[in-house]
Parts: sequence; structure tokens; C-alpha cells
Amino acid sequence: MSEHPVMPGHGAVMPTDVTPVARHGQFAVDVGDYWFKPSSRRLRAGRYQLVVRSYGITGHDVMIERTPIEMSAPGQPVDEAAPYGVDGLEPGTRRSTSVVLGPGRWEVFCSVGGHYLAGQHFTIDVSGRLPHGMHERTHGMEDEEAMDEGGSMM
Repeated sequence: MSEHPVMPGHGAVMPTDVTPVARHGQFAVDVGDYWFKPSSRRLRAGRYQLVVRSYGITGHDVMIERTPIEMSAPGQPVDEAAPYGVDGLEPGTRRSTSVVLGPGRWEVFCSVGGHYLAGQHFTIDVSGRLPHGMHERTHGMEDEEAMDEGGSMM
């Protein structure tokens, strides 16, 4: 697709606006074959609706975990350790889930075999404090968290 000029097999994060976004907003990540295009890489602590859109021809997942992330082998993240994410992202689909991000550095990555090593990961910096009574998840995500919005977006 011409709107995402990344050569296949060359992982990259597409350029994005680095301005902090509003608390309790939407955090979007477009996904292609070995690339991500996030709506921002700097967020304020709070609850976000993670919206993931797939433009690739292969399946992906999008996981979010505090750094340093857990690895089962060099360059192979343990997706079960990530507290947030969407699994089974098929080409041409859009999925979303709610995430609570506390202050610090978080890594967004694809845990499908070889995708992390191909460069399909990036970090986000979260600043500020979580609103009173809001807590981030610290362990692996629950299967029912990721909600399929269904259908094709193309």
C-alpha cells in the first residue's frame, strides 16, 4: 500500500506526532507486515481505547508491556506476559480493547514468530499520574479483553 512506504522485511515505526494526547482517549496503532504506525509515542497516564487496524497480508498481534519485556529467547517476547493486547489480528481487520497505562516506558510489539526481530516493536513514554482509583494491570491479559469489531475495514 502506497500510504505505508516500508519495504517488506524491513521493520520500522512510521513517523508520528509526539505531542501528548488527552487522558482517557484513543490510542491507535496501524499494523502492516513488519511495521507499526502509532497515533502517538507519548501519552498521559490513564485509560485508553487501543484501536488496532491491520493493513498487512499476514496475521499479527499487538501486545503492550512495561519495559523491560519478558523474552522466552533472544528477540522472542512472551505474549502471555503482556497485560494488554489484541491476539489473532487478521489482514484487513480492526480490533480494540481498553488499556490503563501508568507512568513509565511501555513497549508495543508483535509476538508472532520473527516479527519482533524484524523490527515490529516500539516504545511509548507515559507521563503523569493515574487518576485516583485507576490501576494498571501488571500480569498477562485475559482472553475476553480483546473485542473484535468484526468485518473488513477496506
